[in-house]
Amino acid sequence: FPSHDNDRQYLVKLYIDGVLDWQGWALSDNVQFAFTTGQKVISFNAICGLGMLNNIQFEYLDGFTGSSVTLLQLITNCLRQIEFPTGLDVFVSCNIYATGMGDPSNSPTQPFGQAYTPYTTVIRNDEFQKSIDVLRDILRSFGCRIIQAKGYWCILQVNQMELADPYFERVNSVGTTQETGQFSDIEN
Repeated sequence: FPSHDNDRQYLVKLYIDGVLDWQGWALSDNVQFAFTTGQKVISFNAICGLGMLNNIQFEYLDGFTGSSVTLLQLITNCLRQIEFPTGLDVFVSCNIYATGMGDPSNSPTQPFGQAYTPYTTVIRNDEFQKSIDVLRDILRSFGCRIIQAKGYWCILQVNQMELADPYFERVNSVGTTQETGQFSDIEN
């Protein structure tokens, strides 16, 4: 049985047709194991870990030396604090661009990788904000939601989900572009 002081002791992965669809942490306070002399059945709840960020102070980015960072750096840093053994890629479909930023037809970079903010924006009352607040503030400012689906952290701009073929960029857990393009299976 897991210890109650380690909320990340048991990793749960859900595979569909051999492909990772979701991963999270088993909640150790709600495991049920029915006694039977035959086949054993266990039930438990698992969480994606976003709620854990409410108890984790934001931390400096590894190797950070400048006075400003991209919003993508802040997002991936927050998500890394969930501490999955292998980081999930971040799938971004948010196509809101300011003057001077490249849009998907000219540049494969989504706006979070092009928008910079002073590092001090994550500090309140001389200490770092909670990681969930940093993540929430960034996503709310673009009208986005974050979910875990198809083995990725998916950042989706709500108003653009009605588009026929929205642009996307998939970056790894440290922000390096892995894939770009348009997708048409938004309902999935």
